[in-house]
Amino acid sequence: TRHAWLTLENYGPRKKQCGAIIRQLSALENDDFVTQKHLSLSLFQKLFVDVIEAHGSGSTNESMSHLLSMVKGTVSLIAFDVENAATLVKECTNIPFQNLINDLVLPLLEFNTKAVKESTFIQEGKMAFAWVYLGLLRLHLLLPSSPLDPGKKPASKVSQWDDYIFDLKSKLTVLSLESKLENGQGNPSNTHASDILQGIEHACRKCEVQQKKSVERPKNAPLFIHLYRELHRFCKTIASVEGVLELAQGIQNVTKDDEFTAMSSKELNWQSSVSSFIFRLMKYYVAYEDVTIPFVNALRNIQHGIRELFGH
Repeated sequence: TRHAWLTLENYGPRKKQCGAIIRQLSALENDDFVTQKHLSLSLFQKLFVDVIEAHGSGSTNESMSHLLSMVKGTVSLIAFDVENAATLVKECTNIPFQNLINDLVLPLLEFNTKAVKESTFIQEGKMAFAWVYLGLLRLHLLLPSSPLDPGKKPASKVSQWDDYIFDLKSKLTVLSLESKLENGQGNPSNTHASDILQGIEHACRKCEVQQKKSVERPKNAPLFIHLYRELHRFCKTIASVEGVLELAQGIQNVTKDDEFTAMSSKELNWQSSVSSFIFRLMKYYVAYEDVTIPFVNALRNIQHGIRELFGH
């Protein structure tokens, strides 16, 4: 008998989010002025905002508020100020994010600002480039930072909280025995006992939160370190920032038929390699879908952008 394994964290909220998206899309009328390109722009901006918010915890509140306003298009900018944007994003202390600022983050901010200000932006094929940049940013930020399974971290914290709770309960038992010996009552009512009870309640709440985050892996799951190595190797070769941007730029610069044929073959080979890797991730590392699915979605962003470049 086959067993279904669900490892996605926060399954309940994610299911509700999917339901909300389906309801919104279903509510669109045929005569609504909503084209595929406008939906693409809206999705692009939503994902970019999510990336900035997720990796901006190391910045000051004022700078992040301004940066998010730039991304959301809620501030009026006469011209895109690269130096100002660079100053804001460099206040983020997330090292992987910092390493991608010049190559990906600043160009994405410029893409986003033009998309908000220029009505012709999404018709000029520039959205394809934006998707390539965004996919690369998400992909390289999603790389696991450690060869240790991230799903085991919450379980380790649960174990630590359990030990802490056991220690507090032991102390409370000692106080109860002392109280029984002193006055014949087994319910200590002093301040120390009250503090211990509050500590137990607090620890139980923390333990419950970590239990919800715990990811159960099947016993026959491959070692996480193998997945870790494959993801990093892939991002250093086929999905490297330099290589993918070179491919995208080459597609855009095609002017002759023979160049188009050669570049078309190159793009097809790249797409095939990425699709094969995705297939391997989804088949062999199915037990780690909490890691692989976001990674695959980022790859799909890049694939979509690269393929769209051929349409313009």
